[in-house]
Amino acid sequence: MVGLNSYYVTLTSIGLSDPFNCKDLQRPFTSRHAVFDFSTIMSYFPSDIMLRLTEFFPDGFYNLTKGVYEVPCSHLTHDGSVDFYFEEFHIGVPMRDFILEVDGSCYLGAVRNRDLGSDEAILGLSFLRAAYSKLP
Repeated sequence: MVGLNSYYVTLTSIGLSDPFNCKDLQRPFTSRHAVFDFSTIMSYFPSDIMLRLTEFFPDGFYNLTKGVYEVPCSHLTHDGSVDFYFEEFHIGVPMRDFILEVDGSCYLGAVRNRDLGSDEAILGLSFLRAAYSKLP
């Protein structure tokens, strides 16, 4: 059986740019390996990164039944972005791409990595849609 190769990048921090509320925040953490995965809709983060991300959305809450972080759909109309920093390079994912609307409810395009032994981030389509549009 042939193994699959994984190509990692170093994720150093996340941020939030919200010109509507005059916010430009960045939350550093211990650098982590991140892998791009076009086969997943959501992005998966270790608990500490997920905690920093949810701090940007104090009006949201963890929906225990669905296992996702629910936010008001009004975020879809903000011009802001969730920003991902890879050492000196960064990619801003527009709110309308990072927040997913399903049946009238809105959710962050990220969840906590269920593999408690994993310290890696998986950047899925909620991130990759913006990444592809930023490439030269």
